Amino acid sequence: MAKSPSRSALRRLHGKLMFTTIGTAAAPAIAAASVADTDEVEAALDLIGADDPDAAHSGHAFAILLERMHPLSATRAAATAAMSPRPEMRIAVGEALTWAFTLVGDDVVIDHLSRDPIPEVRFAAARAAHARRASGGDPGVLERLVEDPDPAVRQAAVLALHGR
Repeated sequence: MAKSPSRSALRRLHGKLMFTTIGTAAAPAIAAASVADTDEVEAALDLIGADDPDAAHSGHAFAILLERMHPLSATRAAATAAMSPRPEMRIAVGEALTWAFTLVGDDVVIDHLSRDPIPEVRFAAARAAHARRASGGDPGVLERLVEDPDPAVRQAAVLALHGR
């Protein structure tokens, strides 16, 4: 089993990364933006959860954007979202990872989200781990979340492990 990255390693990665995420309505405009354009990236940060508080919608839009991005940029964006101080961003990246697209480092992002202090983020991580289990996106997350203190997270992990 792979060793989980330390918080400082994730912070170093976070320092090098930029985050581009979107609300559903802004998807086409942000998707066309250059990844290097910091102003547009910062505007995207403000969009998630602002107009659409539904994490599933934000997560789906973020998944579309990640799929269209250069692989390294997509990894940067996902890692940055996972390290965000805003819970709605962390939930949205977890929801994004329930969609089928390739993301290098998805297992590290899911593992990080599964250790979040907020149960809704851990719940999204459980769903993402289940969705990506066949491709190696579950580095023992579901087995650990079966013992989670939150009953909804526990139930999601149990159901995922039993193929439901």
